[in-house]
Amino acid sequence: MVGVFQNEKLASGLNRRTGFTSITAVNLLRLTWLLLVLPLVGGCESTYTELRVTNPRGELVSDWVARGFIWHIEEGWRITAVQRTDGPPYPKTTHYPDGWPTVVVGPYVHRWRCAKPAWLDDCYVK
Repeated sequence: MVGVFQNEKLASGLNRRTGFTSITAVNLLRLTWLLLVLPLVGGCESTYTELRVTNPRGELVSDWVARGFIWHIEEGWRITAVQRTDGPPYPKTTHYPDGWPTVVVGPYVHRWRCAKPAWLDDCYVK
């Protein structure tokens, strides 16, 4: 006599006939999709973004150059800074070759893509 539950799923989600769960099949499809898309994603080349902080009158407070992803958070923008230039009256440029995780905060923060700073190519011996 054939069991009543032969073609049905058990309480654990395991199918008696195949031995696979539908969850396993979905995870396998996601993994396959990820492995197919992964080579299409950019390699080791980072993107650079410049962020300019100004006061309400439009005067420069600071300029930042960020490497990689930037995230908008409640306080401002979370970045990995590679360069910072302070505004007047005593402008000073600071370099962070290894990156410095920080949050950029200000009344007005403008951002745009920029090229890799030239000094960053000279930091490491090739």
